[in-house]
Amino acid sequence: MRQSLPQYLIHSHNPQLHWSLLPALCCGAVGGDAEDALDISAAWLLFYVAAHIFDNVEDLDEPEAWYADIGPGAAINAGCGLFFTASLALNDLYQKPEYHDAAGEINRVFQLQMMAMSSGQHLDLILPQINLDAYWEIAEGKSGAFFELACWAGARLVSEDNQQLNSYKQYGKHLGLLLQLMDDLRDIRPPAGENTLPEPDKLSHSFAMAYAMTVFPEAKRVQLLDLLARSTQNSQATHQVLEILQTSGIDLYLLTEIEKHRRLALQALENAHPVIPYQETLLNMLPDLRSK
Repeated sequence: MRQSLPQYLIHSHNPQLHWSLLPALCCGAVGGDAEDALDISAAWLLFYVAAHIFDNVEDLDEPEAWYADIGPGAAINAGCGLFFTASLALNDLYQKPEYHDAAGEINRVFQLQMMAMSSGQHLDLILPQINLDAYWEIAEGKSGAFFELACWAGARLVSEDNQQLNSYKQYGKHLGLLLQLMDDLRDIRPPAGENTLPEPDKLSHSFAMAYAMTVFPEAKRVQLLDLLARSTQNSQATHQVLEILQTSGIDLYLLTEIEKHRRLALQALENAHPVIPYQETLLNMLPDLRSK
């Protein structure tokens, strides 16, 4: 991991930097040596990939190419291995005496956050359909919490300022929610030239469907759920679901929410007072639909 994250990447202004750099960037932003947080970045990335594997298997998604032949059992085993490797990476933080106290707190918060994310995933699995309240609970417990963890942990390695640490937490939280909302926007407004239809199970727990189940009149909700049930066997039904969602104004509301969370992330970053050049790099990590 250290060999794959040279110093020029940490100081780069490239907005396409990998999200795993967030802990290192936030460590540098509070005045620390960004390279000292690369073990946190490695652990966060390994947990991220493991969670992605478990999500795919648990949601019964189409198997990814690497485990299509060997089966979901082997995928789960690989995910478990990544979890254990991530824990070992966090233990490397104890090698420097000056980070001993921070290492203990970071380890503990990582484990607690993984447990909280498991609760969010459990809720995602047991609810056949969600409303907006459930959507926000799941999104904040998974995407929001995981990116919050990345930013807080990197800053915590060298800072004990609770106000500053909370600002980095808020930046990470709103960044995570922003990315989730943009993913949900692509479900109902695919990029030009992209003809792949969203999976019915994914669509059922998207922001658009949660919004529809909260504000649509009962007759329209029943119609939408019937079409969604039939979409597992009928792509035409999926097209009908998307047409209803696309013509209901949900995308405009989604854009409003995306802009709100981008603004909140910007405010949190301003409150954190990151040092240069990390300030601009973290700013460039925030997607901006206005530039597209």
